[in-house]
Amino acid sequence: MKVKALEKAIEKINKKIDEYNTKVSIMRTAEDKAYYEALILALEAGRQKLVNEIEMLNKGEYGF
Repeated sequence: MKVKALEKAIEKINKKIDEYNTKVSIMRTAEDKAYYEALILALEAGRQKLVNEIEMLNKGEYGF
């Protein structure tokens, strides 16, 4: 059950990253680009943490 919730959160994060990548591509100022690039980095770090959590849960469940 927890794995499904984590996967759903990862899907939402992926959508938000795609949205911000689109915004970065149309930004005109370096400050605006830097802001959205920082948000993307934070989201990617959070996504990796969730992926690691899923891997740990699956490892415990399946024993490998």
